[in-house]
Amino acid sequence: MSQLEDWLKINNPTLLKVRDLLAEKLSDNPVILVQQISTVEAWQGRLSTMQAEADSLLDLAELRELTNLDSDLKALEREVRLKANVVNERRIRDICLGLNRAISGRIILGMSLIKTYSTTTPQTGGRWQNI
Repeated sequence: MSQLEDWLKINNPTLLKVRDLLAEKLSDNPVILVQQISTVEAWQGRLSTMQAEADSLLDLAELRELTNLDSDLKALEREVRLKANVVNERRIRDICLGLNRAISGRIILGMSLIKTYSTTTPQTGGRWQNI
């Protein structure tokens, strides 16, 4: 089994869990929203580690493939073949990167909503005071 296959076997459940968390609609209840943001922040740490691991797997795959490429190839041909030979490692790294960016965006959005709720919720007469 390759390093990538081993990595996916271990980490695919986490990728799916994060994807599912990002698919959840953010609550308009401030208390639940804070919980949602806290949960996704916790997963961001794990995903950042996974992204670093995926970067390492990509680097190792590129090194492995570079040593296997014919030295008579032109530079552009080597680059194209290298990218083609490590497409799976790059795809996993890009998935981790995309999920990390999505989590960051969700945290920013959630914090903006919390700020909005803190000044405009009708339940508290324009002031949200109960976190």
